[in-house]
Parts: sequence; structure tokens; C-alpha cells
Amino acid sequence: MKLLLVSLLLICVLGTPMTGTVRLWQTSDVHGWIDGHPHMYKDAGLADFLGLVETEKTAVQNDETTEFLLLDSGDQVQGTGFSDATDIDGSFIYAMMKHLPYDGMTVGNHELGLPDTVKMLHDHASDLFTESDLYVTTNTIWGSNKGESQEDMKPLGQTRYRTMTLKKFDMKVIIFGWMYNFSHDIDGAFVVDAVKTINSDWFKAVIEKEKPDFVINLNHIATSDHQNNNIYLAQRALMPDTPLLLLTGHSHQFRHANCIAADGSTDPQCFMSEPMCYLYMFVEMDLHFTRASGKWQWADLPSPKSVEATKAAFKSVVGDESITTSHSKAMQTEIDTEASELHLNKVMGCSDKTYYRSQAPEGYGSAKSFIGFFQGKVMPQAVYPDDGANYVSFFNSGILRANLYEGQVVQEDIYTIAPFPDPFKTIKVSGSDIKQLLKLDHGYPYDSDLVSENHHEVGVGLGMAPSFGYTPLPHYILSIGSSEIVEDKDYVLFCDGYDSVAFLERLNKHGESAPYTADDFHPATTVQTALEDYMSKYMSC
Repeated sequence: MKLLLVSLLLICVLGTPMTGTVRLWQTSDVHGWIDGHPHMYKDAGLADFLGLVETEKTAVQNDETTEFLLLDSGDQVQGTGFSDATDIDGSFIYAMMKHLPYDGMTVGNHELGLPDTVKMLHDHASDLFTESDLYVTTNTIWGSNKGESQEDMKPLGQTRYRTMTLKKFDMKVIIFGWMYNFSHDIDGAFVVDAVKTINSDWFKAVIEKEKPDFVINLNHIATSDHQNNNIYLAQRALMPDTPLLLLTGHSHQFRHANCIAADGSTDPQCFMSEPMCYLYMFVEMDLHFTRASGKWQWADLPSPKSVEATKAAFKSVVGDESITTSHSKAMQTEIDTEASELHLNKVMGCSDKTYYRSQAPEGYGSAKSFIGFFQGKVMPQAVYPDDGANYVSFFNSGILRANLYEGQVVQEDIYTIAPFPDPFKTIKVSGSDIKQLLKLDHGYPYDSDLVSENHHEVGVGLGMAPSFGYTPLPHYILSIGSSEIVEDKDYVLFCDGYDSVAFLERLNKHGESAPYTADDFHPATTVQTALEDYMSKYMSC
């Protein structure tokens, strides 16, 4: 009885509860996947997720001890026809994501690589988002003046930080949005170093002004990237005991990690979490807070859980209640209508087997290897000129983004396989030059992220993710074996425009015939158009 009276007295004195739970759901790297995965058992799409979120929010509203937050860590676009077949890549995706009550979103590298999308995000944010400060880009800056002061920098998004108060607990939350050190040119914007930003007078003034109880970082940075821990260390220097949450993205893995302090210890008030990709799943975690001496602290480190994108899994989250709402029904109707208008269900051909994009069970070069099939069949028969030259292809293993499944192949399947409208380039090289390019792979396997003992990762054999248990592909793949390369022989090497930059840099440093150039291939051809052409000729139903 005494303990109860003391607790009630403390609540009256402080005016807020002494404990509270923040239920947080995180998505990242959706990449346009808003209509489920028809070739897999994951039958839940964005409309189902909307119904689930609305059902959960209603339940939480009636719980005085719990607040709910929904957050996204970037790369909303580029990956399906719903994103890539529209006039401006992502316009329909943002229209659909606007239905969801997100509390914060940030930008990813795929948005930054699309000039029209970048301009849309900046110029038409009020049409894309429900609130004026929802899309947070702290170190992705609008303009081209990289020398301007932090105080003068304007965000690509709506704001450089967002604040909110969780009213049930009177808890002040601040949200930042960080992009990794993106080195490619961005049309109309640029990225500044995150740690330098945190160490700036501008950032210090923000913290002094806002005095947050809880900091959420939306980081489009792979969990294993050391930049995350550097962000943590820089923030911890300014906020010695404030809970710091780093919601990571970019690597397309479900994983989480502890934050490691300068002395090597685990920080009990900091955590990182990443929710895979393509709306295969989302992450849910309950953050248990206690308040002492006027400060909110985590009672324990978060324990993130993955919720797979199936209707059954979604229903189990809310005790098998129905997750269908009037809003979710209306959204699904919009999605179905858009699919029809974009002709995404048009049959392009038929495949006699499933070709695996990540790694065929029997290995690269087997009958089921998609990259082997693409380099060995599609390129020679649908792309290479018939002029007697020695053609080879050298591709990033991620150039194909999805499996090619057995049976009917529709237009939407082609978009999921080849979302990047990046025309092929050709580089004239010798066999000796090719061997120089092969050195780019030295020490960089397909998944170069090293998982330390304080990282926890789940490998999932979903076709688009690196397949668990299979030997990973190298980062770059040559269409012929290294033993077949003749050093003094001339070749014409096919690659995409994105990778040609790295190839030219290597060749112009170490090649025998610098300067090298990457020439546009005519007629302009992409992975998508090459595959469509091949299917029309050789894979009819």
C-alpha cells in the first residue's frame, strides 16, 4: 500500500507516468513493392499493411501506457512497375504511402539517382506527405553550394529534423534523417558528411534548443557500416545519457546491432535496427521507458521482431482480428486500377524454369542461374552485334533484381527484374585490361558486410535476398571464365553506365592504353529491353 501511495505521489508531482512503452514499426527499402509478391507466399501488400496499422493504432489509442510510431528509412522507389512505369518514378508510390500515418520518413540513394524524383520531392512535398515536416533529410541538402555553412543549408526534404511530443508521457522526441556518404552527383542536391554535421554548431544549437528526451535517427546506411556507430559516438558526446535509436536501411537485410562506446562497451541506451526490403516484412519493437530524476531511459535494450508480409501474420499481430478497413479497401482498388492502366499484367512470354538471380542452388553457370542465363543467352542473342568482334559482358551481380519465375512472365515481372533504365556502354579493352578489372573483386564478395559479434542478422532465401546457404556471387561477374581470357586479344566489353565509372577509373590508372572511354551502345539498350526482346523471340508461350 505504501508503494502504491508513493507511486501515485510521484506521478502527481512529476505530472507524467514513471513508465511507458513506445511501440515502433519500421519499414525501409520498399522499392515500389506495394502489391505483395505474387510468386511467393507473401500475399500481403501495402493496402493490407495500412489496414494492420489502422487496427493497431486504434488499439493503442485506448492504452494509456503505450504510444505508437511508424517510420521509414528510405528507398521508397525504383523496383516495380508501380514505381518505374509512371511518368515520374515514384509518384504513385508516394501517393499510396501517403495513406499510411507515418511519423517520419527519409530519402535513400535510389531517390537521389533520379533527377525528376529529386525535384518532385523538393518542389511538391506538400502534395506527397500529410504533414509539413514529415520527410526528414538532415544531411541531404538542396542546391549546389557545398561550401555554405550548416546554418544556411536547406534540406532536400521538408525539414532537417522533426520534433514531436508523445503526449501520454510528455516525452520530447526528435527525428533526424541521415544518408550515407553518397559520392555520385545528384541533380539539384548534395550530401554532407553526417558526423561533420553532428559536430557542427548548427546541430549543437538544435540539441540545446529542443532538449530531446529520445532521439530517433532514420539512417539510410547499412547496419554494418561503421558510419552508424560514428553517428552514435558523435551524438553521445552531446547527449551523454539520452536514448538513441538508429533505424537503418540500404543493405536489404533484417538485422540489428548494439552501439559500441569508445571504451568498447555496449551502450545500454542505444540500438540499431534494419527491416530488410521490398516489404517482405516490417520490424516491430516495444521500447520500454522508465523515468527517473526527470530523465527518460530504456529499461532494457530493444528486442526487434520481424513480421512477415502475409495476411495471416498480419492478423496474428492484432489477435486475429480483421485487418481490412474501408481505407485499405479503397487503396487496393487504386492499386488494381493503376496496374491495369500501366498494363503491368500484359503477358510478355513464358519461362520453362525458374532462374535464380542471387545464386542458383547448383551454382553460377548452372541451368538455373539467372545471371548465367542472361550473360550466356540473352546478351549474345539479343544484344551483341553480329560483326565478328569479341564481345564479353562484365556486370554487377545486382544488375538483375529478381528471379525469373517459371510460367507466364508479365510486364510487372520485367520491371521487378530490371528497374534501372541504365543503357549499356561498351569499352574497348585487351585481355590484360580485363584481368585488371577482375581485381576490382579482390576482397569484396557479393555481400561485403562483415557481421561482428554485436550484429545479429537473418539470411532469408527469398530469391531477391542473398540466398541463405548458397555460395555468394562475386560483386562483378564476367561472361567468360578467367582461363579463357587471352591477354593480347582485343575485346569489346559491355557494362552498364553506373559501373562504367568504376571500370574507367581502374583502367585509366592501370590499363595499357589510357585514356579509355565508355561509349554509348546503339541502339540504346537496357537490361529490360534486352530481356523483352529475347523473350519475344525465344520464350513465347
